[in-house]
Formats: sequence, C-alpha cells, structure tokens
Amino acid sequence: MDIYLIRHGRTQGNLERRYIGSTDESLCHEGRKELLQGREQRKLPSVAYLYSSPMKRCRESAGILFPGMEARLVPGLRECDFGV
Repeated sequence: MDIYLIRHGRTQGNLERRYIGSTDESLCHEGRKELLQGREQRKLPSVAYLYSSPMKRCRESAGILFPGMEARLVPGLRECDFGV
C-alpha cells in the first residue's frame, strides 16, 4: 500500500507570510491556479481513497487535484490550534 501526502494550495495568509494554523481560510486565486497547473503538468497517482482535513483549503485542494472523487474528512488531519 502506498500513501501520498499532498499539501493544500496557497491561501491569502500564505502569500502574506502569516502563520494561519487552524484559521479556516479558503484557497486564494493564485493557489487555485497553481493547483490546476500542477494537475495538468504532473501525473498524479491513481488513488482508491481520498482523505482530507476538514479545513476549507484542504477540501478545495482535494477537489481540484482529484475531481469527481469524494474526500473522506478526517478531523485528526486538521492543523494544530496553538490558541490565541
């Protein structure tokens, strides 16, 4: 069995070099564009199951990279919350 870990696309917070942690940001325009370009330029692995953090940016990334597959949300994959 092979397991692939793929990081989510960029958010506005990433572009601003902020530590966003558990902030539930969506992908920014640049992040969506990069994922679409990456999907077209690289051969992604064929997967039987798709698991994702419940964070918006992770669900959106999974949908762009693996269209038509339903991601199984795993709360344990959520980013750490370091508090205020």
